Amino acid sequence: MERNEAGLANVAVLRAMADIVDTSLAAPHAQVGTLRQIAQALPALVAGTVVQHGGDALANAIAGWLS
Repeated sequence: MERNEAGLANVAVLRAMADIVDTSLAAPHAQVGTLRQIAQALPALVAGTVVQHGGDALANAIAGWLS
């Protein structure tokens, strides 16, 4: 995000989401509800931005992991 920060409108939200994903995945029992919400919200936050591909890939990976 730091590299593309200038082109992102929601950098603080995206950074917070990344921190939540890291924390959730590091927990002994991943916070499934939180991760599911992030996987659903992330594509809309990155649509049309320079990080869209990475955001979509992360959302798909989380969704796949949860199923």
